[in-house]
Amino acid sequence: MNNRIDFQKCGDKIGGWGPCRPLRTMDYGIPPEGRTPGSYARWGTAGAAIDIAVGRGRFHDMLPAVRHDVHAEDLPMPETAGPTISVSALFAEREARQRREQEDEEQLKQKEREELDEFRKRLENFQWAEDIESAVIGRIKRAFDHGETELEVTSFPSGFCSDGGRAINNSDEPPINKPKDEAAAAEPEPDWVGTLPAGVRLIYDYWKANLKPGGFGFSARIINYKDGKPGDLGVFVTWPKTAFESQT
Repeated sequence: MNNRIDFQKCGDKIGGWGPCRPLRTMDYGIPPEGRTPGSYARWGTAGAAIDIAVGRGRFHDMLPAVRHDVHAEDLPMPETAGPTISVSALFAEREARQRREQEDEEQLKQKEREELDEFRKRLENFQWAEDIESAVIGRIKRAFDHGETELEVTSFPSGFCSDGGRAINNSDEPPINKPKDEAAAAEPEPDWVGTLPAGVRLIYDYWKANLKPGGFGFSARIINYKDGKPGDLGVFVTWPKTAFESQT
């Protein structure tokens, strides 16, 4: 039995294709009928194995030697990792997130309450001064030049009024009890004026003494609503749109 295999070199480097020439031969222990073209034989070495394309002389790969005396039960078992997600973990994360959001919302509301309290104190303690008068007159002139017919002097939550802004909100309705005094009937003071914070009442008094004689008006109205309830209240100095209207 001829158990010799011709090792061939194809081309100029191992594994290439081209004209093949014999390199050397060696006993391999493979029967001739097993060495068909295109089949592979394994040449065992100390630490390496070479796949040889029998009949084509192709060195295919260099692989580490394979031990055949190791059984599956002898191999170490891989460590099992815990679950990457669980329902209880999702519930815990959601509850923690909701607690954080609730705490943030409460802190924000607390900050808003503190700012409103501070604003209310400033409004109650407001004092009219010459620099404020100059600033208001300058704003009136700029608004007039831009074609406006009113200037919002200030705004504040309607809750700052003694009645929560109800009198101002209903100021367009006719009075239930008409004034009997002729002087009061000729020039009545709106009921809502008495509900204004002390500092805003000073603005009204300044208008009455200084701006009203010059043809300016004074008004207050709810400028927005929150959840269907009166929100902020605006105080305005007004004037006619045309010179003709100012003479009537």
